Amino acid sequence: MEQKYLDQFRSTVKEIAKELNNDIGMDKMFGNRTKKIRSVFQMMVAHMEDLGCDKTVEASLEQKLAVEQVSKDFLNVATFDKMTDQIRGLSEKYLTLVSNWNREIGKIQTVDLFVQSAMNQIKGYQTFVEASDSLRSLVKYVNTIQRFAPPAFQQSKHYLETLRDTKNEKV
Repeated sequence: MEQKYLDQFRSTVKEIAKELNNDIGMDKMFGNRTKKIRSVFQMMVAHMEDLGCDKTVEASLEQKLAVEQVSKDFLNVATFDKMTDQIRGLSEKYLTLVSNWNREIGKIQTVDLFVQSAMNQIKGYQTFVEASDSLRSLVKYVNTIQRFAPPAFQQSKHYLETLRDTKNEKV
């Protein structure tokens, strides 16, 4: 593996480890699943480090099932829990690691499915939040415009109403 990719990998691992070591935040997000998430993380990092040193790595069935369960846990959190910036950030990084591990070592279809579904949920939620923020600012702007009604607007409105009434009388 090229050194720059290995450096990027290690940098991302440090960021994930920092989030995972936040006991209060992790327990709040994942509850009793926290220990499993941490152990799977350590296992995946060890495997990926070995791959970086050009060693042959094979995962046991138990390890594959653990990764599958953790990816399912992240999907459940993305689907059913409130998405905070902390959850979003950790999930995106962790799931990227899971995806890379699965592509190189695990090769489990359901893990790919869970990871992709969770990432789509996260992106969809983020899009929804951005749309909501945009609509809030638009409503604020429209309310400001509505309060500002120069006399020319009132005259034009009256003129258009008169035209409409005249047209309705002819029919």
